[in-house]
Amino acid sequence: MKLTRKYPWRRYWLPSDSILYLDDDAYLPDPAERYLASLNPGISDLAALREKPCKILSGESGMGKSSAVNADASDVQENPAGSGNQIVLVDIGGTTSLTDLQALILNDPVIREWNATDTGTINIHLDSLDEAIPAYSAIAKGLAFVFRQLRREGLRLTIACRTGEFPPVLDGDLDSFFGQDNVSRWQLLPLSRSDIRKAAVQNGIDADAFMEAVWRGNLQPLAARPITLDLLLRAARSGEALLTDVRALYERGCRELLSEYPGSSRSTQSHRLDIDQRMAVAGRVACVTVLGAQMVIDADPREGSDVGTVTARAIAGDQEMAKGNAFGVGYDDVLEVLKTGLFTATGKRFRWVHKSYEFMTARHICVSGMKTRNKVALVTAAGRVPAPLRGVAGWLTALDAAVRSEILRTDPEALLQSDLSLATDSQKAEVVSWLIREGEASSPLLYEFGISQKYRSLKHPELGAQLASVIESSTSMLARQCAIEVADACGVEALQPRLATLALDEREPLHLRIAAASSVGDHGDDVTRARLLPLAVMPVTGDEERLKVRALKAVWPKFCSWEDAKNALGGSDYSLTTGLGRFVGFDLLERMKAEEWAPALVWLADAGHPVSRLSAWSKFGDRLVDKAGRSDEATAHRAVVDVALARLLDFEDMFVDSGKHEDRTRAVARGFAAGRCCRSGAEARQQHLCRLAAGQHRKAPPDRSRF
Repeated sequence: MKLTRKYPWRRYWLPSDSILYLDDDAYLPDPAERYLASLNPGISDLAALREKPCKILSGESGMGKSSAVNADASDVQENPAGSGNQIVLVDIGGTTSLTDLQALILNDPVIREWNATDTGTINIHLDSLDEAIPAYSAIAKGLAFVFRQLRREGLRLTIACRTGEFPPVLDGDLDSFFGQDNVSRWQLLPLSRSDIRKAAVQNGIDADAFMEAVWRGNLQPLAARPITLDLLLRAARSGEALLTDVRALYERGCRELLSEYPGSSRSTQSHRLDIDQRMAVAGRVACVTVLGAQMVIDADPREGSDVGTVTARAIAGDQEMAKGNAFGVGYDDVLEVLKTGLFTATGKRFRWVHKSYEFMTARHICVSGMKTRNKVALVTAAGRVPAPLRGVAGWLTALDAAVRSEILRTDPEALLQSDLSLATDSQKAEVVSWLIREGEASSPLLYEFGISQKYRSLKHPELGAQLASVIESSTSMLARQCAIEVADACGVEALQPRLATLALDEREPLHLRIAAASSVGDHGDDVTRARLLPLAVMPVTGDEERLKVRALKAVWPKFCSWEDAKNALGGSDYSLTTGLGRFVGFDLLERMKAEEWAPALVWLADAGHPVSRLSAWSKFGDRLVDKAGRSDEATAHRAVVDVALARLLDFEDMFVDSGKHEDRTRAVARGFAAGRCCRSGAEARQQHLCRLAAGQHRKAPPDRSRF
């Protein structure tokens, strides 16, 4: 069943050296929501990055890099007046030589015209660099040569590449050409909850029911990535249960895509093959294109093949197997598969539309019947998995236990990047041991963006014992940090008392104490979490605030009352851009007891914190007023009036949004005050609130003690 693939998403990027905060360990907190934007400082969309001279954009497979780059280019092309400059999108994924690069970039009419003048600005977006590397290993040198033919003034360059595959030599060339301070590196972020809901609604799917099914199946990491979200939406739209097995999800999704023939111009022939035969032919196409570094398929029978291009006739021939039966593969059979939803065409040239080609390659290798050593040889060189084949190797290790064992022996990093759900406990333990050795060697791998999210699949029965000695006695701080992160990712409850002891020990490095406290807050039992109360109430400065925040999250509200939290936080206001500010603005109210609403509101009324968009107490107050105002608690209602009066008298504003919608907000505030007059016991307060409701507002804050 065909899905809508163009969604009104606004994709976001974060500097590659930044720490990313995710909601539910999967979703991006929506930056379009004013307060959530502060959770990831430095976040940006491509429109805001256009004026930066050089941007290197990276993202994991299936994250939607090309779609995001294409969407930004389309926005500029459709609104040239608003963009203020030109934009040229160049797909270099099929290049195989310097001649190709020159033709695509230097000979582009728009680029050539701009380069011949001394004025104007141009944005050049180069997409799919990683797809070109297998067929053109010297592409970094070729790009450096091409860039030197362009004038530096007015050039805005963007290069998109899969995470971990950007050529290091090109980094240095770009730094030399643009200047090191003018080259920025960005990572594409996952989808937000609102993005996923938009996609569901656009495809006629109940968004609430879909999000609930995703949550029940623990599928949040899959839903937050466009490629697997597409597969989940297909299942939901067809009425099928959402699969928690990612391999089964890909299998079903590829079968559905092979049943689609988008556009009548691509489906003029009758269907010769059944679905199992199409899967076999598509697997052959995947192996030829991926392993042969020929990502373009030319279906024109009259044309010869260029470098990096394979003809459909060359793919045809001999036989394939489907359900135990052999069948011949002719040119028309290959063409039938190319015309399905797995591919996109420009004229008679086809390319994969979906990163599922890595899954299809591994699947075809697995069903081929070849020996293990030959399977491994297809995806390794000198015992290591080359970067362009990591995706295929990851799928291969997930699908074939013998291959998994061999890759573990020769290249554990490749195994870490794969699906380890079928790995044995001993294999998982070996990967953990390898990680610890990497930490002891200060490997840069452990600093890679998102690496800790890979640790979830390493859980095994003896993991606690394996990590305990590292956490307690290793001389390598990075190895200890890695061990704590693995324990946290896997939720190892047996280690939580040790981690609590570490968090409380002032002799330990602060970053380890913070990591330990975070794990205790997530996985510790009541007794262990209660031990962190001294850290929650201690006075802190500087980076120690991060430790205090982790402790507060661990003890609030079960072991810490509103009075304790208020005293621990003090009378100071906090910015929502800080850890303590986010705790006050977002976490403090979540599990707050109803009987504590009124005391908290009374304290807010007397504290006199200004109504500000970045004020944590303002955010807390807004949410608490809304929650208490909707309750049936009379005491809370009276306290709401106190806060309303304090804010209106001192700042004229009831809510943070009032600066943007001033008239409307004041009207709402006055109406709210008038509606609550009957709740107040003091006659003077009633009279003043009625004056506010009538619009008779005084800017000068009076002495509230007389009300």
